[in-house]
Amino acid sequence: MRAGGDGRAHGLLGRSSSWLSRLAARFSPRSSRTRGREASSHALGTRGAETGSQNIKKRLPCAILKKGKVNLFEQSRNPIIYGGAVERIDVEDAAGGSDALAPGKPVYFSDWKSRIIGWGFYNPTSTYRCRVMELASDSPDGSFASGDGDPLSSDRVASFLRRRILQAREARKAIGLPSAHKTNAYRLINSEGDSLSGLVVDRFGTDLVVQSSSAWVESHKDVVLAALAESAGDDPEEEDAAAETIAWRSDAGILKKEGVEVESGFELYKIERNGDGAAPTVAPAPEAGGPESMESLVLENGARFAVRLDMQKTGFYCDQRANRAHVRSLSRGKRCLDLCCYTGGFAVSAALGGATSVTGVDSSAAAIEVARRNAVLNDVECDFVAEDISKFMAKAADRGDKWDVVVLDPPKLCPSAKFLRQALRKYERLNAMAMDLVSPGGILVTCSCSGAVAKGMKFLPMLSSAAARAGRDLRVLRTAGASEDHMTSLSYPEGQYLTVVTLLVV
Repeated sequence: MRAGGDGRAHGLLGRSSSWLSRLAARFSPRSSRTRGREASSHALGTRGAETGSQNIKKRLPCAILKKGKVNLFEQSRNPIIYGGAVERIDVEDAAGGSDALAPGKPVYFSDWKSRIIGWGFYNPTSTYRCRVMELASDSPDGSFASGDGDPLSSDRVASFLRRRILQAREARKAIGLPSAHKTNAYRLINSEGDSLSGLVVDRFGTDLVVQSSSAWVESHKDVVLAALAESAGDDPEEEDAAAETIAWRSDAGILKKEGVEVESGFELYKIERNGDGAAPTVAPAPEAGGPESMESLVLENGARFAVRLDMQKTGFYCDQRANRAHVRSLSRGKRCLDLCCYTGGFAVSAALGGATSVTGVDSSAAAIEVARRNAVLNDVECDFVAEDISKFMAKAADRGDKWDVVVLDPPKLCPSAKFLRQALRKYERLNAMAMDLVSPGGILVTCSCSGAVAKGMKFLPMLSSAAARAGRDLRVLRTAGASEDHMTSLSYPEGQYLTVVTLLVV
C-alpha cells in the first residue's frame, strides 16, 4: 500500500510541477499572455465593443476609478461618482492635473485598466466628483461606443441633453401630465430621477422654472434653455399651451460648494416662436413690472393656485399634489389646521373638500399673502395667520383648541446625515405639539422632506417617541411619498426624500 501511495504521490507531484510552471508563466511580466491582456485592457469591452478606448482618452480627460468601485456605476448604475471612488484624473495637460478641469466639464470615466465605462460632468471641487450622464452600453446612436469623431464634442453633448430633456417630457405624458382642465403644474425634470443629476424643472402652465444646483447646469445654460424651449413647444397632442417663460433659479449656496459663483440667483427669459417651423429662441425678459409679472396661475386637481416664480424653491411644491388630494378627501365636515402652510395648498384643498373651518399658519408673510389669494381664487374661506408655528401651537394648546385634521409640513430640518440626531429632536418636539392639538379620534398628516430621515427610516420611530411625549396613541392609516411626476431611480434611493404619514390620533 505504501508503494501504491508513493506512485500516487509521484503522479501528484508531477501534475503539481506542471501546474506551477503554467502558473509562473501566466504571471510572468514578460509573458505573451500578459502582454495580450494589457493590449486588450484598452478595448471598450462593453457589450463586445472592440474599439480601443485609448484614442478616446487622448481627446478628453478621463477619471480612473478605484478597484472595487467600478460595479457601483457599471452594474448598479449609481448616477453619482463621489471623490473617494476616483483613483486619479488623466488630462491632456498633465502639469495641470485635475485643477486644469473647469467645474462642469464632460469627461470619460474608466476602470483601472482604462476600459471606458461612461461619461459624465466632472467637478474637482465637489464631493459629487462626477455626475454620470451615459454609460457606454447605453449609447443609442453608437457614436459613443464606436469612438467615431469626438463623442464628447460640444455638439454631441448638446444633442444628448436635448434628447434627455425630451425623454423627461415623454415620461410625464405617459402618466397623464399635463391633463386638460385638471392639472398643469408638475415636475418636468427630477434630477437623478430623469438621469440629469443637478437639474430640476417644474412646469406651471406656460411657465417653466429651472432650479440649478450643479456646475454643469450653469456651464451649459444656453443648451438647457434652448432644449426646454423646444421640448415645451406647440404640440397637437399636448394638453397645455406652449411655454412662454423660463425662470432660472440658481442655488447660490450649493453652487458655491460646486466652485461656481453666480451673479444673480434669479433670471427671467422669454421664449420667442416665429411660427415658421424654426427652432424657438430664448432671450432675457424685460424688467419685471411687479409681483404680478412673476405670477403664474395653474391648475392642480381642478383647484386654482397662484404661483410666484420668484419665491422659495420653484414657487410651488408639486411633490405634495397627491397628498393634498388625500387631505381634501378627509376634510368634509371637519375643522382643519394647516401648519407650515406656505401658499395654502393643503388649506385650500381641505376647504374645497368641505371642511367647516380651515386655519393656515406660516412664518412667511409673503407666503401668507399668496395663500389668501389662493383662497379667493377658489372661492373658499380660510383663516391664514403669519406666525411661527411653535408659538402658534403653544398658545393654541394653552387655550385648549383642538382640530379634527391637522397637517404638519415643516421645511427641511435635516440638510445631511450629519445633522440627523439634532433634526429628529426638532421633528419630535413639533409632532408632539401637533398631536396635542388633534381631537380624540382625529387625524394628523405629518411630513418630512429630509432625505436623510427617509433614508435612515427614522420617521416612524420618531413619531412613536413624539406620541409618548404627548401622551397619545397612534394608528398608521397611510404612508406616502412624492407625487408620481417626481420620478426616482432605483439606482439612487437618496432621491426618495419625502415622507408623509397619515395617523389616527386616539
